[in-house]
Amino acid sequence: MGNHDVFFKKILDVEGHAEELIRSSLPPAILEQLDLGTLKEEKGSFLGEELSEYFSDLLYTCQFKGGLIRIALLFEHKSYVDHDMLFKILLYMASQWERCRKQEIEKTPIIPIVIYHGERKWQPGLLSDCFKDLPSMIKPFIPDSEYIFVDLSSWQDEDIKDKLFVMVSMKFCMLIFKNIFHPDKLRENIKEYFELAFSLFEDEDGLKIIKNAIEYIFKSTDLQPEYVA
Repeated sequence: MGNHDVFFKKILDVEGHAEELIRSSLPPAILEQLDLGTLKEEKGSFLGEELSEYFSDLLYTCQFKGGLIRIALLFEHKSYVDHDMLFKILLYMASQWERCRKQEIEKTPIIPIVIYHGERKWQPGLLSDCFKDLPSMIKPFIPDSEYIFVDLSSWQDEDIKDKLFVMVSMKFCMLIFKNIFHPDKLRENIKEYFELAFSLFEDEDGLKIIKNAIEYIFKSTDLQPEYVA
């Protein structure tokens, strides 16, 4: 598991962070019907060997209009555009329903949320877009599953600080995660990020978040300690 995977999972290990990310990613019409007070992580990884090379996954259940729904947070951890992602999402969803079938668990809808933080801007489109010169009468046979795609490069720092998130710890972590491939910007703003996170130094849980962030920065960039001190 790479540095980015580890830090992403540590971000969402903090109580409330997964809910914050889901709130910032899903359309309002869906959020209005979700009871996020029932949000619960399904422990363990549900990726096969092939998919684990492509995604890191966190799967949650939540009540939706009185019924159960699953929300999959899929972190696309490659820093380049890969057009196989759409096929991988389809495989992931099919594997979840197959698991339900084998375990005799009720099948539930899945909302895949793909969090991408590569260096290039990217809008993957639909699975049918991957087929060249596809006749219109054939297109209905291609399973175009909807998904939420979040390209962190499209987020502005000010939106992360003022609009997208409420928790200081989430703002701090996502500012670093979003800018990790932009060392010049990170170097320019890192002290501001740590000033934002000043309140985290007051308790043990906050200090753990700070420690995880510092380790991630040093393992993923050539930033020197004087920039973080």
